[in-house]
Amino acid sequence: MWKSLLGWVSRRKPGFWIAMGVGVFVFIVVANTPPTEDSPAPGFWDGAAAALLFGGTTMLIVVGCRRVTSFVRGRGGDVDGGEPKAIVAGEKPPDSPAESMPKPVSAARVPGVLEEDDDDDRLHPWVSEPAERLLAHGHGQDAVLAAARSINAHDQEKLRRFDKSDRNLLEEAFAETEPKAGSPRLRFPGDPQTVSWRNRMTGVRSLVAASFAGLRNVSAHDHDLDWDQETAGQYLAMLSVLARWIEECEVHRVTLVRESSDQASILPATKRPGS
Repeated sequence: MWKSLLGWVSRRKPGFWIAMGVGVFVFIVVANTPPTEDSPAPGFWDGAAAALLFGGTTMLIVVGCRRVTSFVRGRGGDVDGGEPKAIVAGEKPPDSPAESMPKPVSAARVPGVLEEDDDDDRLHPWVSEPAERLLAHGHGQDAVLAAARSINAHDQEKLRRFDKSDRNLLEEAFAETEPKAGSPRLRFPGDPQTVSWRNRMTGVRSLVAASFAGLRNVSAHDHDLDWDQETAGQYLAMLSVLARWIEECEVHRVTLVRESSDQASILPATKRPGS
């Protein structure tokens, strides 16, 4: 029982303790207010009601400030760092795909997580560029969310699909079925008949689900995670593996070729590495 109580206490956020302190202070003041000629001395329940009122108001103010701060830091819009803007399902794609193509970026290190002198300890640029500045300033949750959004934006550009996004887009791209018109597939290079190739495809499908359900969605919707730099760095490393695998994959498409005004035929799937 005591361990459970201590665990519960240790998980409370600073805002909870601020509100608790305000409530206790108000209770003490109200409960010790002397009577006057016009009214009797407040009782226990008067102090408790005042404590709940002021403590609850304080909690709402603290939570509201946290939400506003998170929005201003970039959660409600594009994150500084140069990654392309993700287009969610249902939005109109850019008029000029060439203008929206992501610019080449260099692999940058994430400060505090990777050793500066080790060239092998680099995160994938899709992850490191949008996350580096946020992580350096202690915003681990926002860094993970920015990296996931960056991966999604690059996925959409690689597949040239803007009607789907995030997990839905990649799960369809890595599906075992053959590509269809308007629905390309991502495949690792190599022989699809080998056990290793099939294992890699199984692994990337699992990693997609874990990355977007376990990291992207959680970081976007839970505002009280308080991920420190080490924790966020480990999650960024996970997203870096996903980004590296996606970039390695080839895009398999089918092409519609018009034979006449009334007929069209579908050519076999074509491989376009890195497109």
